[in-house]
Amino acid sequence: SEMKTSLSVFLLAQSVLAYDDDIKPCWNIRLSLDAFCYEAIKYPLSTDIFYKAKERNELAELKYEALRTKWELGGKGSPSNHCMAIARDFYCFTVFPRCQDNDTQQTALCEHTCATWLERCPFENQTECSAQSDSESCTFAMHGVSTTFVSSLLIATVIMYLSF
Repeated sequence: SEMKTSLSVFLLAQSVLAYDDDIKPCWNIRLSLDAFCYEAIKYPLSTDIFYKAKERNELAELKYEALRTKWELGGKGSPSNHCMAIARDFYCFTVFPRCQDNDTQQTALCEHTCATWLERCPFENQTECSAQSDSESCTFAMHGVSTTFVSSLLIATVIMYLSF
């Protein structure tokens, strides 16, 4: 009886330890359909980020609503329609960083995402872009715009500018 109890405790401990080793750092989990950031987040999230999804989703929505209020008021320095077009995705990307692997559970925003934010929303806070990455695993692109596309567009713009 004592031996069975000891064996049961040992097996239980082994299964718990095995489970801990099997926990994945990144999950391809979709946010709920009613989430503000539902369609924006299509990349892996860390377990910690996912468990705080409700609070993070609310934060993104609050940031967006504050920007929308400025837009509705209008006037000098107010966000443009072009800014509003990317604002929801941008705020969702900032509060839901992409998970790459166990060592990098929160990646920086993509350089092209920040370049688009600066270009379309120059009067808005740029601190979310203080850390940027040109890595393939950076936190998403604006509406699927790739780094290669943005680089090509910038090069074409420079060439066109220099030809005048």
